[in-house]
Amino acid sequence: MATAQVRGLPDCGNGNGHYLSGIAQRTRLLILAMPSTKILAISGSLRVGSLNSMLLRAAMRLAPTHIEVDLYRDLHALPLFNPDLEAMTPAVVAELRARIISSDAVLVASPEYAHGVTGVIKNALDWMVGNESFVDKAVGLFNASPRATIAQAALRETLVTMSARIIDDACVTVGILGSGLDEDGIVRDPDISTSILRGLRALHCASDRHARVTDPTQDDALNAVDCQKRS
Repeated sequence: MATAQVRGLPDCGNGNGHYLSGIAQRTRLLILAMPSTKILAISGSLRVGSLNSMLLRAAMRLAPTHIEVDLYRDLHALPLFNPDLEAMTPAVVAELRARIISSDAVLVASPEYAHGVTGVIKNALDWMVGNESFVDKAVGLFNASPRATIAQAALRETLVTMSARIIDDACVTVGILGSGLDEDGIVRDPDISTSILRGLRALHCASDRHARVTDPTQDDALNAVDCQKRS
């Protein structure tokens, strides 16, 4: 009888008619049973064709079964930050705060404008400075352009100041700018998709809801959920 293949996990057979050992099968079932790590992804661009937004959507598609990437889509609706309004927090701001707090980790991808972060991502972060949303939160930074180094450094500095935990292995820069790749192309590109998956798994392992499980059937670092070695 054929067994269903679960994305990001091995099948019970190895394709040659041999089945996994009892330990391997128990490990696989444990991974299937554990709660998904919830990652809130935030793009710092409002542009429809944004490469960074495209990168995050590709991450959603590539995420293994035990990692759930949720793209935040209301950045445009946040009002300009005004400390006078913090006492009566606008509903859209309160909703973002709640989503960050309830997530296990946050993934940010933002372009660089004039050697700085975008106004919309800085505005969103400014609203979160006065609350606990980013305190000790595992954060990864994706970057669609190797040239965007200054904004990445500024974004990291802001988040560290807000007491976030920047996970270095989840900070991924890929050369999408000028490549001509669309979202499907990013997903199919072996080098970029590998980098995305490694970043997601690093964020998963650093999150509050991580699984310290090593799958003995996988000797490829890309497919192994090995949080023990990462900690």
